[in-house]
Amino acid sequence: MKLATVALSLGLALSASAAKNLQNFDGDLGAAAPAVNNVGGDRPFQVDGNAAFDNLNAALVRSCDVQNNLCSNAVNSGEVDDVEVADCQAQQDDCIANADAAAAAN
Repeated sequence: MKLATVALSLGLALSASAAKNLQNFDGDLGAAAPAVNNVGGDRPFQVDGNAAFDNLNAALVRSCDVQNNLCSNAVNSGEVDDVEVADCQAQQDDCIANADAAAAAN
C-alpha cells in the first residue's frame, strides 16, 4: 500500500517532504525547477511556493516557468557566469517538453 493511502486512511497529513516530487526535469541552469506535489483536493498539483492546479501538465509547465524566471534573474543579476538569458529559454523549452511527456505518461 502506498504511503499516501496509509496516511489518508489513518487520518494523517503528509508533509511536503514526504510527498513525491512529480517534477522530474533535472536541468538546473541558474536554478532548479520547483517541486510539484500531489496534495489532493480539487486542485491537487501544487507547485512549491506557487499555485495549485487541477492537472499535472499545467503544474509542471508552471514549475518550468518559475525556473525560467529564476534563471533569467540569476543571469541579469550576475549571479551566474557564462550563461545568457537565451540559455535559460532553451532550458525552459526542454523543461516544457519533459513536462508534456511526463503528463502524457500519467
